[in-house]
Amino acid sequence: MPNKENDTQTYERLLNAIERNNVNVDKNLKASKETQYAIGNANWKVLSVDAKNNLNDSSIVIELNYENTKYLFMGDATTRVEEMVEWNEVDVLKVAHHGSNSSTSQLFLEKIKPKYAIISVGRDNSHNLPDIDIIERLKNNNIKIYRTDENNTIQLV
Repeated sequence: MPNKENDTQTYERLLNAIERNNVNVDKNLKASKETQYAIGNANWKVLSVDAKNNLNDSSIVIELNYENTKYLFMGDATTRVEEMVEWNEVDVLKVAHHGSNSSTSQLFLEKIKPKYAIISVGRDNSHNLPDIDIIERLKNNNIKIYRTDENNTIQLV
């Protein structure tokens, strides 16, 4: 878990669930291209965590390899993180920050070259997400888009 606290109801619910389920939390996680973790046949590494000044950039960014597919989970990371990390090409991108225009730059997409993009966004859409510029940018890069507000639960098989 990032070593960053928050005062939102969501964060309070997370802390309550951690305590209720007696989950051991490690807040000393460090980004490293060399350190890999494994869960079954999946291997993953943390590429970014705990940017000191920005809550969104404190999101844990994970690159996961499972069989012949590489995934990148961006959390809410902004273009600042996109510019700081040395990226690998991936097959599937979990788009950052619900498709907000604070991330998913053209340069970033050119570096990672995903075939598929998944955008997790609520149906109420009170924040007008995903941003139309991000959708157009993904389409212009020939990336197939899946959205939870349109496709409901997205399963990768």
